[in-house]
Amino acid sequence: MIALQYLYDVKPHPVAVYISERDGKANAALFTLGTLSHLAMMASGAASEASRGLAVRMEAAALDAQLPRASWGGLVDALRSGAPRGKVVDEMVAMMRAVAAATKE
Repeated sequence: MIALQYLYDVKPHPVAVYISERDGKANAALFTLGTLSHLAMMASGAASEASRGLAVRMEAAALDAQLPRASWGGLVDALRSGAPRGKVVDEMVAMMRAVAAATKE
């Protein structure tokens, strides 16, 4: 549980800080978005305060990464609205595919 608390911390993750210094803020935001989206999958309930807080942080990271809302908005909206777990999982998979497509070189 301590490891999860470390990841839930709102302070910038040391890896994200390193990536930001080395490769820029947008790339660090991609790391943060990945971490937060996986934490959202482990959240105790889609309508929980933790899930809603993760949604806010995920939105900020996605905006910092300069990703189109279409790639991440479904997951953020599902978490905020307290959608059923199956919907959250579907949106997670859709986000992963869309972000991968949006970041291909």
